[in-house]
Formats: sequence, C-alpha cells, structure tokens
Amino acid sequence: MSFLDHYHAIQERILLACQRSQRQTETVQLVAVSKGQPLWKVQALYEQTKQVHFGENRFPAAHERIQSARAFEQAGRPIQWHFIGHVQSRKAKYFAGNDYALLHSLDRFELGEKLASAHQTQAPLPILLECNISGEASKGGFSLQDWQSSPSVYQPFLNETARLLDFPQLQVQGLMCMAPLGAERATISAVFGSLARLRDDLARRFPAGTWQHLSMGMSDDFEIAIACGATLVRVGSAIFADEA
Repeated sequence: MSFLDHYHAIQERILLACQRSQRQTETVQLVAVSKGQPLWKVQALYEQTKQVHFGENRFPAAHERIQSARAFEQAGRPIQWHFIGHVQSRKAKYFAGNDYALLHSLDRFELGEKLASAHQTQAPLPILLECNISGEASKGGFSLQDWQSSPSVYQPFLNETARLLDFPQLQVQGLMCMAPLGAERATISAVFGSLARLRDDLARRFPAGTWQHLSMGMSDDFEIAIACGATLVRVGSAIFADEA
C-alpha cells in the first residue's frame, strides 16, 4: 500500500469511529503529522486528497518547510500548519507571524509570555494548553494528573490559565495531551476522558476562551480519542508507514 492508500484507510477508520460514537465526521479533524517526511509526500497528499492540515514539531525545519510549501500551495486553499512539538523559549521568535494555524503545545506560563511578546500581528496566535494527565515524567505539559482531587495541583494552573487568557496576542482554543504509549485501552480512555472533563470545567470557569478543541489521539489510539471527544487527532506513522 502507498502512503495515499494508508491515508484513505485512516479516514475510513475516523468515519467508523465517529459513527460508533454517534458523532458527525466533520467534528474530527485529521492532522497529518508530516515531521521528517520528504516534502514531495506533503505535496502529493495536499494535491491528491482534501488534506490541508499538517503537523510539524522541530525548528528550524518546520519554518523552512512552510516556506518551501508555498511553491505548490493553491490559491484559496492554504495549508494549515500545526506545531505539535516542544517549544523552547528562545524559539518563540518563530511564531512572530501567522504561519501557524495552531500551536498544540503551550506547556508553561513562561512560554506564553515569550510567545505573546514575539507575536505582534493583528491576528492572535491560536494555542492549546498541553496537559500532562498521565503523570509520566517523560511527558511535557502542565502537571495535572490529580487535578480533580487536589486543589493544590489545580489552583495554580487555573491562576496561570487566567493570566494566559489576558494576553491579547494569544487565543486559547482548547487542550492537548498524550496517553501512555502502549497502555491498555482502559488506561488510555481514562486519560482522554480526564482531559475532556478538564476542558469542560475550564470552559465553565473561563468563557472568554473558545475551548473548542481537544487534541488527543495518535496513530495507535486515535479511535479511543474520538470516542472520548477528540476534535483533532495527530496521525503520522499510520499514514506515512513504509510502503509495501
């Protein structure tokens, strides 16, 4: 199968997962994680399918790719670039503009300050707050494993969220998380379900945010994420697997 065949198979699985959860297919957006892939594959997927959402995770490679892709971008059909990787504070300068449709990985208040300072255009930078729900030391994000039962964990996050919402250069659109790699379905579902409940509580507390997005689910667990309410699923290896 070619990577285009893999792509269509993933889209079919998304459709079926939505049907099982009684959700409309258009409520789930596939982000094709193109990091490390040759540009010609991005171009082929863009030109031969309806895919316009692509995910990158490293600087300056992502910045260079965005510039190169403009050579084949079609008028009226811009590529929507998602940045899904960790952002070092000194790399905030790469967000000084409107290249990215969404930053999935704002993982600390200090980064928000840097991004707000760097992003000085009229349109605010859309962001998601990355949350470490599983408690794994290897995971980034705001530490929120016990957010429901521990005010000492949750209240500092609420305080920082309120301050982030005050930056006119940023627009908080929701949350992102990653489930433990290789975990059982029940564990993965618990992590995704917790993030969904967290989003709902934040939307109630802070109606100034839009909170429409839950970015969760990757190649091995995106169907579970859809069942838990994901609006963005980040799929890379399942699309760009070695061709057979």
